[in-house]
Amino acid sequence: MKPERRVPFAAGFVFGGALGFVSVLWLGSLSDAGAISPKPLAPSAEAVVRKAEVPDIPDGVSRQGERRPVGIAAVGDIQLARRVGQRIAEAGWASVFERVRPLLEGADIAFCNLESPASTLGLPYKGKDPTVTFRANPGALFGLKRAGFDMVSIANNHANDYGAAALAETLDSLDALGIACSGAGASAAAARKPAVIEVAGSKVALLSYAEPMWSVEEADGKAGVALIREPDIIADIASARRRADFVIVSLHWGTEHEGIPREGDRALARRLVDNGAAAILGHHPHVLQGIEFHNGAPIIYSMGNFVFDMISARTYESAITFFLLGDDSPASVQLVPIRIDGESFAPDRAKGKEAAAIGKIIAERCAALGTKTKILPDGSVLAYQ
Repeated sequence: MKPERRVPFAAGFVFGGALGFVSVLWLGSLSDAGAISPKPLAPSAEAVVRKAEVPDIPDGVSRQGERRPVGIAAVGDIQLARRVGQRIAEAGWASVFERVRPLLEGADIAFCNLESPASTLGLPYKGKDPTVTFRANPGALFGLKRAGFDMVSIANNHANDYGAAALAETLDSLDALGIACSGAGASAAAARKPAVIEVAGSKVALLSYAEPMWSVEEADGKAGVALIREPDIIADIASARRRADFVIVSLHWGTEHEGIPREGDRALARRLVDNGAAAILGHHPHVLQGIEFHNGAPIIYSMGNFVFDMISARTYESAITFFLLGDDSPASVQLVPIRIDGESFAPDRAKGKEAAAIGKIIAERCAALGTKTKILPDGSVLAYQ
């Protein structure tokens, strides 16, 4: 968890960054005609941070008892093996995240789906295609920490690629680095246990689950993952709400390379929100899908890849999704278009025509789900109810 931010959160978003990155700086207000009128909350994130500083509070010390909306930055699949691992071996564990670090470290909580175990242990999953059987060097996890990731899901179809021992070592390594994770463990109870972070006066819980596909093995006496079973998830949400103010549910689901979510997934997501989920974070399709809102909660069906080395050009189009968790937070999210480099596999903020093209994809896929969007002057996309 990052030190307590001193950035004021009103009805809009503000995320600071080391480069003065103007990310979520817009207060969306609906006009009589139903169009959105973005209004800047401040000239720059850097200026907001400066104005918010309080002289009598030392750096890194939070104001006790203060509660404000929690700023979330969420990305999709991160795979640190295969050609990405080769790149890390050549350029160092920090290399693939350096360009996006300023965008992530301004959030209270940064989330990703870790799509590869990181271990020296285990053997390849028997019968699985070796080209899609992943195991990263444990040192690669330092890159996650440096980039600012606070919470990760480990529930996916690659968690067991090198067996229970490799998965268990991955969990131990994340714990040693202070990165909270959920969705895997030595038992079903451990895999279903929420990760909880306290920040900005609130406790945020993360529950993570995967569809039973490929090498997915359920935790049962040895390290495995939590499976998507609706009754289990609903029970886990109820339990987590007794410990936390907000519960995020991460789901590894859907059809690879499809830009539109399955209707069954949409129905499940709404039911989970009805049972107390504050946000749904989806991944697995490797491409961006649309966003919709249910009872004010964002449902992000697929956040695409973030660090990956796939063949299809579409899997290199990505985004960072920013949103707030708060009692009176707006039903809106902001997506910053990201382009993954085809040689270094490093994500970076998309610019110019590339940003416009990715923004158009986001807008079209949101529209397919009935969600309104607005392209903001900085090239990011505001999706709102």
